[in-house]
Amino acid sequence: MDWATAVTLKNVTPHDIENIHQVAQQLYRSAQPNAAGLKAAVEQLSLKTIVSLRRFHDDQDERGDTVVDLVRVPMEAYDIDINEVRDALLAIDVALTKGPVLFHCLHGADRTGMIGALYRITRQGWDRKEAIREMEHGGFNYHSIWVNIPHFIQTVDLKALE
Repeated sequence: MDWATAVTLKNVTPHDIENIHQVAQQLYRSAQPNAAGLKAAVEQLSLKTIVSLRRFHDDQDERGDTVVDLVRVPMEAYDIDINEVRDALLAIDVALTKGPVLFHCLHGADRTGMIGALYRITRQGWDRKEAIREMEHGGFNYHSIWVNIPHFIQTVDLKALE
């Protein structure tokens, strides 16, 4: 089980797209990209879909004239709704049938970490503890104030996420 690896994009600044990592062959995670970061990620990673987990922001302004599908599954780190989690995982599954996918929240740490961990568990067969360990210690700047996230991952009915 290899942890996600950091990705470096050419001709962008760290502020254009932060905390970007490759989770699987066609799956990436990051913080909120700006227009330059989104354009670079789409072009350099051949992204077909961006899945945003942000509650109060979509990626319309950042997309500009870039040709990429935008999917939004709004959720909160402090109030986890199993239906939103299931919807996010299903959105990623559907998007992956079209090609490479990037999913993100504001910082690419907490909501993104939770969805990344649950993707590992439900889609890649990872052990819950190892997925949580990657989320907390994989270099994604997970905020330990969100003690509810590892608890949710540890206790959620995995069949409900299928």
